[in-house]
Amino acid sequence: MSQNSVGTTSELKARLNSETAKISWHDLQKHYAAGNVMGVSGNVDLIQVAVAFHQDDCGQVESWLANSTYLRLTTSGH
Repeated sequence: MSQNSVGTTSELKARLNSETAKISWHDLQKHYAAGNVMGVSGNVDLIQVAVAFHQDDCGQVESWLANSTYLRLTTSGH
């Protein structure tokens, strides 16, 4: 299986879990400054959000955006 190829949702979730880790603010700052950081409410599973993005589930993402479950974090001036 190639790095970008995932057969089932359970395989995708397993891969995403293996790629998920805590990151220090210092390591995240450059991504935040570039406008590439997104926030997820503590009420939703980060892996569930990642699966929706991977599957291009626009309806679910739009719903999360509407109720602030998911939001794009930006620096002032972006």
